[in-house]
Amino acid sequence: MEMYVPLSIWPKESYPNYCDGPLYVVGRKAVRSLLENTSKHRPFHFEDVFFTGIVAESAGVRRMNWSESMILTDQSYYRAREECGRVENSVVVAVHSLPSSVLMRTGYEEAVNFKCSFSE
Repeated sequence: MEMYVPLSIWPKESYPNYCDGPLYVVGRKAVRSLLENTSKHRPFHFEDVFFTGIVAESAGVRRMNWSESMILTDQSYYRAREECGRVENSVVVAVHSLPSSVLMRTGYEEAVNFKCSFSE
């Protein structure tokens, strides 16, 4: 996706690698580093690029692509595919842009009733 920014704000040809999306999983140390480095940079109106790209790069915060670990709302997809380790691979639930309270309730019920299959 191309996002125009004047050269006076971002003089480089491209943005650093950044995370694009509604959810970031960020540890406490990384949050601290991001906050400590935010004031070193000129504010930027694309928050994904700013926080997870520009600031993260200067703070030395490593970014990871978790797209293969996402669980979709289609139960037949994730119930057949997702395996959860007993400790190291716990499930993280995130909700984004639910347009109605009915969908919010449905999402909550699916999360509460989610059952992992353990690989031995």
